[in-house]
Amino acid sequence: MSTAKVVKSDNAVYDIFKALHVIEHDKDVDEIFRSDKIKLTYPMLRTMAKSKTLDEATADRVKEIFDRIIVKNQKLFKRYKSIIDDVSAEPKLPKWYGKNRVLNDIKLNNETSELDMAMLSLNKLKNIYSRLNARTIKDKHNETKILTKTDYREIIAVVRMVENKMDKILNKK
Repeated sequence: MSTAKVVKSDNAVYDIFKALHVIEHDKDVDEIFRSDKIKLTYPMLRTMAKSKTLDEATADRVKEIFDRIIVKNQKLFKRYKSIIDDVSAEPKLPKWYGKNRVLNDIKLNNETSELDMAMLSLNKLKNIYSRLNARTIKDKHNETKILTKTDYREIIAVVRMVENKMDKILNKK
């Protein structure tokens, strides 16, 4: 399997985590990297590299892109050098993980997990919230009455029901 930090190349210490970060955030380099039919997501690649389970061909591909592209391209190399050393320590969680991203993960993995289904359902819930929130704001400020008092009571009841059902899940640490 692969090692994370190994070789110096043109005064730069090769770090697979930094290299993956640069590859991920540059569209052209990402296309070159993906041309070898590498289907895993970048968080998965980083996790596998951290646990030393990344297959050797993929690790070699990252190293090859580092040596042939990142080191030789001033813009990419500057980005590589500017990345702080704790990239490998704890990858940042995305602030937003929408429906398209979940569907892309499903497509890449060729299967739908319970987590994927939960994320899609939460996305639907978020969309319901957004639509209802917009309607209530219109009712409050435009004095148009889209929703009735019965609708408001149903919204309150459903929110309470969801809170009660999800209480144990929300309190897990």
